[in-house]
Amino acid sequence: MPKAPFPEYREFVMQEEHRRAVWRGLIAMLGAVSVIGASVGVFVTIRDSGVTLERLKASAAEAARDRREKEQQRAEISQQAEEIARLQKSNEGLQTALSSAQQNRAGPRPAFAVLSPDDRQSISRTSVLADQLQVRLSVLESALMNTPEKSLALPMLRQQVDTLQDRTRGTSMRFGRRSSACSQ
Repeated sequence: MPKAPFPEYREFVMQEEHRRAVWRGLIAMLGAVSVIGASVGVFVTIRDSGVTLERLKASAAEAARDRREKEQQRAEISQQAEEIARLQKSNEGLQTALSSAQQNRAGPRPAFAVLSPDDRQSISRTSVLADQLQVRLSVLESALMNTPEKSLALPMLRQQVDTLQDRTRGTSMRFGRRSSACSQ
C-alpha cells in the first residue's frame, strides 16, 4: 500500500480542524450561557425593582386625581380672574361717575377714586384666593415634574386644561354678550 505523502501534515491538518471545531463549540456554549445569564439578570432586576401592575395602576390613579385637582384649581383661578376683572370694570365705572359728578359740581376734585370698604374687602379676598391657588398650582406642577409616571400624563393634562380654558372663554363670551345686550 502506497504511503500518503506527508502523513504528518495530514495528521496536523486533522488535529487543527478538530481544535477549531472544539473552539467553535466552546464559543457557542459561552454565547448561550451569556444569553441565559443576561436573561436571568433582567428578570431579577425587574423582580427586585418592585414594579408591579398594582403599583402602576395606583400611580395612574394618583396622576388622574392630580389632573382633576389641577383642573379644579385652574377653574378656580379663572373664576377669581373673572371676579377681579368684573370688580375692576365696576371700579372704572365708579371712577367715571365720580368724575362726571365732580365736574358738574363746583369745588376741588380729589386726585383718586374712593372705594367702599366692601369693594376693598372683596378685592383683597379675591387677590388672596388667587395667590393661594397659584401656590397650590405650583406645588402640584412641581410634584408632576418630579414623578416620572406623572410627568408622562402631563401632555394629556395640558390638552385638557387648554380645552377647559377654551370652553370657559366661550362661555364667558356668551355671558358677556347677554349682559351687554341686557344693559342696553
